[in-house]
Amino acid sequence: MNKEKEDMLEKLNRVKQTAENYLAENKFDNYIVKNVVRYNKEIQLTEKDSEDDKTKGFHLYVVELENTDPELEGEDLLTELEYLEDEDGNLYTISDLIQEYEGFENIKNIVYKTKENEEKPEEEQDKELKKDNLAELEEEKEREDKSEEKEDDEETKNDLTGKKPKYVMQTIDVNSTYIDNWTTVSKGFNLPPEVKQIAI
Repeated sequence: MNKEKEDMLEKLNRVKQTAENYLAENKFDNYIVKNVVRYNKEIQLTEKDSEDDKTKGFHLYVVELENTDPELEGEDLLTELEYLEDEDGNLYTISDLIQEYEGFENIKNIVYKTKENEEKPEEEQDKELKKDNLAELEEEKEREDKSEEKEDDEETKNDLTGKKPKYVMQTIDVNSTYIDNWTTVSKGFNLPPEVKQIAI
C-alpha cells in the first residue's frame, strides 16, 4: 500500500475512533461504526460575521452506523455521523461550527453530486468528486498483508526444500555435521528427512 493510501487509512481510522468515542460517551451502546467515507471535494463554509465573506475549506467525513438492536426501528434511528476536517487536521461536528459559519447546505450538494458521479463510467468520473472508503482501504491492506505472508512462507519453504536463498555465507550438511558427539544437526533440530542442508 502506497504512502498516500496509508495516510488516508490512518485519517479514516482516526475519524472512526472519534465516532466510537462519541457513541460510548453518549451511551449509544446499540450502535457500531459500519464504515467511514471521506468526500474529496472540499466544502467551503463562510464566516457569519466577516464583512468580506471570508471562507474556510473543510473535508467531509460521513460515519455510517449500524444498529445492533433489532427492536429499535423507526425514523429516529441514528444512521450516520458527520465530521468536518479543516486544513490543520482538526475534526468538528456541524454543531461545533454552526454558530460561526454558514453554507452547510453544500454538504448535501456534494454528497448528491458524488453519488451522481459514481453512476458515470470510470473514465468519465470527476476525480474531485470521488471518495475514500475505510472498508475498501482496510480490505486492500489485508490482501497485501496476506500476500506478504504468503511470500514469507514461500521463502521459508524454499529454505527447507534445499533451494538456496539470495545470500548464503555457509551451508551445513545436516546429516554429517554433529552438534555434540552423538547428535547430528538433523536430529538435534528435528528436521524433516528431505532437508539435506541448511544455509547460513
